[in-house]
Amino acid sequence: MIQQEQTPINLSVEAWCEALEVSPSGYYAWCERDISPRQQADARLGDEIERVFVASRRTYGSNRVWLKLRDEGIRTSRKRVERLMRERGLRSIRARKRRVGLTKTGQSAYFAPNLLKQDLRHRQKREVGSRRHPYLAVVPASCFQVR
Repeated sequence: MIQQEQTPINLSVEAWCEALEVSPSGYYAWCERDISPRQQADARLGDEIERVFVASRRTYGSNRVWLKLRDEGIRTSRKRVERLMRERGLRSIRARKRRVGLTKTGQSAYFAPNLLKQDLRHRQKREVGSRRHPYLAVVPASCFQVR
């Protein structure tokens, strides 16, 4: 933290240590220290998580990654897998539901033959029916008169 903050403000290490109430020798010892065994284990587990995640084509969430690791004999908690995936920015891609279309477009479209030999061009309005309802025959109004 001191190294990150030291550049913009240009304070010495001793001034930062005094502000944070730590000794300069403690700070330098901390800088030279190796990473902890827990952080090393997290790095190894993170690599395994990333391997499983990429093998799933980025579709597995933390629960499925955890189950896959458990099947492979790697014992860890689900919350730890969640944390490591979050730290590495691994988010699953949600697959969309695929709908099978009923129509085909373009050159692959199949046109059924006209077996009834129908003339589907617009006809006169009173010949067979109106344009709005071509399947209804127009009946003269005289048929509905009550005698």
